[in-house]
Amino acid sequence: MKLRIFLLSLILVFGLYSCKQQNNTEDNSITPEFIEEHTAQNSLDWSGDYQGVLPCADCEGIKVTITLNSDNTFSAQHQYLEEDTDSTFQTQGTFEWDNTGFIVTLKDDKAFLSSYKVVEGALIQLDEDKNEITGELAEYYRLAKAR
Repeated sequence: MKLRIFLLSLILVFGLYSCKQQNNTEDNSITPEFIEEHTAQNSLDWSGDYQGVLPCADCEGIKVTITLNSDNTFSAQHQYLEEDTDSTFQTQGTFEWDNTGFIVTLKDDKAFLSSYKVVEGALIQLDEDKNEITGELAEYYRLAKAR
């Protein structure tokens, strides 16, 4: 009788131990849902100043400074680099994150201005369809984070 109780107790202990080990393995695994929760919006230090010189069809370039604020407002300065004039335009407004949490769209009180993909330490200007610009000049559509 004591032998049966001992064997049943032993089986019960091993059974519980194996269940516990299986649960720990599941808790340590990385699930796709966990990975998808991390976005530029909630994982990067995206607020701050971004600067760069964008390509221009009829001038040397457009010096751009964009400031993204944590309250989803922005200010932007565009300076056309022309020899004969100093054309500088300033804009303020709000921006919205897309559903993925990686793209911001800047808007002033008049209309849509532009969209940018937010990456570590930079903004990448997107085309009208919110796709990255490709080709020889693609690298020039990147604004580096200044602070």
